[in-house]
Amino acid sequence: MPEELRKHYMTKDLTALQANPPKAERKAKMQDELARIAAMITNEDQNVGRVIAHLTKSSLLENTLVNRMNDNGPNTMRYVGERHGMKTNVHEGGVRSPFWLHWPDKISAGTKVDALTAHIDVMPTILEACGAKAGPHALDGRSFLGLFTAPETTEWSNRQLVIQSHRGTSAQRYHHFMLRDGEWKLLHASGFGKESFDGEPKFELYDLKNDPEERKNLATQRPEVLARLKKD
Repeated sequence: MPEELRKHYMTKDLTALQANPPKAERKAKMQDELARIAAMITNEDQNVGRVIAHLTKSSLLENTLVNRMNDNGPNTMRYVGERHGMKTNVHEGGVRSPFWLHWPDKISAGTKVDALTAHIDVMPTILEACGAKAGPHALDGRSFLGLFTAPETTEWSNRQLVIQSHRGTSAQRYHHFMLRDGEWKLLHASGFGKESFDGEPKFELYDLKNDPEERKNLATQRPEVLARLKKD
């Protein structure tokens, strides 16, 4: 992170980036943390610009696939649009991540894909774009390239995706996990920092189409959906 960028952002009002503005005693420390984050984002943007400039100068930009993604939500409670949560959380603000593709020869500008995809799909997508094979080992994901290059004719069947993330060397059933099935999402937010949890799981069930902020837990109103997803 360039120090000059950090100093630049130390002079800016960054409170809009915070989910909960800090109390007076933490304001100075939080300003430094946010300035560093803003500086890193700006530096990344500058470096992407250098890549694009090089590809343009080399006449390679039109037929080069450039992608940008991040791995999880912010590491503190910061702005995540209409969602809530942060890194290590299993709510959408912790697990939903942006992904951009730039390939002028194949992908129309402004194309937006809402299909349920995940990190496991990135490698199959790049392999297909390159016309390459995965080798002898099966991949968990599947290519979503057609959703960008041929959205009118590409079919994307329903799938389930599970993310489970917690301390320890083995997974515990229902511990700090989320399951997506179409617009339904089942989760148990039992804590990333623990190896296990005590008692019965406290399930949360959301209809993300109508409740993207995950504010209305439907676990008691839709017991049949809860039972199906628990079984799956």
